[in-house]
Amino acid sequence: MNNNGYIKKLGFKKDPFLSTNADKEELLSEYFIAPDYYDDIWGDPLSPSPVIVFGPRGSGKTAQKNMIESRNSKIDSILTVNYTDHDLSTINNIDEITLDYHLEYLNRLLLVSVFANINKVDGFTLATMFSFKKRQYLYKLAKRYLTNTPFSFHRNAINSLKTLEDLGVDVWDSFKKPINTLVKSLSKAKGAEIDLSEVSIAKKENISNKENFGVILDYLKILGYEAVYILIDKVDENDLTGGNNPEDSFKFIAPLLKNLEILETDGVAFKFFLWDELKIYFAKYGRPDRVFSYYLEWSNTQLEEMLNNRVKTYSDGFVETFASLLQEPSDLKKILFFSQGSPRDCIRICKRIISEQERSNNTMLKLSEATIERGIKIFTKEKSQSLIPDSKTLTVIRKYSLTTVNLLKLIEKRLAYNESHSRELLKVWIDYGILIKIGSLRIENPGSESKSYIQYVFNDLRIAKYACPNLSIEKFLIKKIKSCENCGNIYLRDFDLRKWICPKCSEKN
Repeated sequence: MNNNGYIKKLGFKKDPFLSTNADKEELLSEYFIAPDYYDDIWGDPLSPSPVIVFGPRGSGKTAQKNMIESRNSKIDSILTVNYTDHDLSTINNIDEITLDYHLEYLNRLLLVSVFANINKVDGFTLATMFSFKKRQYLYKLAKRYLTNTPFSFHRNAINSLKTLEDLGVDVWDSFKKPINTLVKSLSKAKGAEIDLSEVSIAKKENISNKENFGVILDYLKILGYEAVYILIDKVDENDLTGGNNPEDSFKFIAPLLKNLEILETDGVAFKFFLWDELKIYFAKYGRPDRVFSYYLEWSNTQLEEMLNNRVKTYSDGFVETFASLLQEPSDLKKILFFSQGSPRDCIRICKRIISEQERSNNTMLKLSEATIERGIKIFTKEKSQSLIPDSKTLTVIRKYSLTTVNLLKLIEKRLAYNESHSRELLKVWIDYGILIKIGSLRIENPGSESKSYIQYVFNDLRIAKYACPNLSIEKFLIKKIKSCENCGNIYLRDFDLRKWICPKCSEKN
């Protein structure tokens, strides 16, 4: 039996854990869980304003963006532009990105919307829609922005302007044709056949991208749009910013993110969905006093609700809760803990567990405790490898067997042969961003001065578990995770060795 066969045996029409890419999830609207402040992020279309959503990778930023787009599609007076496909074919260095780069691309997308909507308006000619001056300038804008476009532009335009699909397949498909052919046919249909090859732009008419941004918005207002939502996503996934360099990702979007004149344009709502590693740069170089930001995070309760909605949707209501799939429903808390607030990781863990159950015993209709143990262990290894691509570093971590780290412990575990070597190892771990400081450890040395050592802890639960391979999931949660007796804060430490101060309320547990 293949995995798809086992999925159907569990009661699903399709695999609910097949994809973690929100852009490919056709049923997203049926199981979407609105995060905190969702309505505030969407805002008021009559008075649109810029907003930033920060969140870790896998926290559902793109899902939220897609749901805002879906919400907008039900309102005819809102145009939604997805600014997610970034063509960098002419850019060699991230420092070359300017405000003009962003505005030129946005102007192209908005201008495509203008021509698509001109075609939509029945019973009107260009002459009745626009004054002679506006018609002439519209053609000049088309000449400037829609000729000699990058090769990928037509595909990107279709992806970016999904809300225009209802204008008709034939019209939308026509955008794949040469722009001059398109403008010629659309303008002819509206009473004024225009050949862009014959349109010229005088030097004095070559105004800035910033000014043209406002001009194109005016055309859209005439066509009935009261608000334009520009949804910015995936800035850390293009050719120049892909990987784990938040500084380059911020440099890419900073020219647009820092320009209040553009961000506060009347009738425009810029909605940024950004990797949370960019938050520190925005606080330093942006204007948090003028642009509201929200942090996207998930509680275990919300993750459980997401899982329940997902399995119910994909089974047409046959599977009502994810816990009902488990031999021991209380094991769900293990899955939620190791998801560490990430919907994407939660789905990946569930996918791994079901695959392991199908591989070991595909006659069982309940996921066993042993299967959950294996699935989570495999996932922690995969997650650790994705965060730390260096196999030598992973090998050292695998031998460590603790969750808290200091120079002396590395020597005591014989992973470093002196303090200098221990510092080298620590630097590598710190550079990978897997440690956070939690205080200092003072060592009293008889006959000499006492010495303090910085104390760290792994900041990712999955890496912490990977560093403790001999502990079962159950034992790990008992020995390394504690809920503060005073404030209820849940935190990670080596509680089996000694008591630790709660980072939230300073109570010893």
